[in-house]
Amino acid sequence: MGSRLGALIHLVVLLAGCRGFPINVQTPKPLQVDVTMRVDIHQHKTGAAGDAETGAPTADTDTSDEEVRRRARMSEVQTGKNSRLLGENRNGLLTVIRLPPGAYGQRIEELVSAENADRTALMTAQAAARRVPLATVEAEQAAEWRSRAFPGEWIEEQQTDKTWRWTQKQASGAPPAVLGPPAPAQQ
Repeated sequence: MGSRLGALIHLVVLLAGCRGFPINVQTPKPLQVDVTMRVDIHQHKTGAAGDAETGAPTADTDTSDEEVRRRARMSEVQTGKNSRLLGENRNGLLTVIRLPPGAYGQRIEELVSAENADRTALMTAQAAARRVPLATVEAEQAAEWRSRAFPGEWIEEQQTDKTWRWTQKQASGAPPAVLGPPAPAQQ
């Protein structure tokens, strides 16, 4: 038992003498987090008096048919942009950049035609409600679509010499990619 006690004492002394390896968890400079966020706030009117009292959700009575159709095709439009088939032009409308062959190409053309018809109707209504020229609303919408575009999507941008050029939107600080001739037809 004495040898066991001696071994146990040696083990305790040995373990007490080990401090382990020092681990530094500090960073040389503070971490930086770069976050870009967009918040859209929409106010919806309530329907009947009972709905206003209970706070129950009501149907989107203020949502136009054009907005409903645009919401329904939103993912298909984004897929076309992600595939670099579609781009946002200077009039706030979609343009076909590259048309795939066959039935899929025909579907892309139908998609662009339907989306542009609804966008045009909404912009025309907004211009009339605000009593401004349609070109003003188109320019505002085009700027909004350009700002919302993801890196890599095709957008039509005005150059310093006042000409328009198709470029792929880049992440901040990256040089733009330019679409070479021929330029796509306006939709």
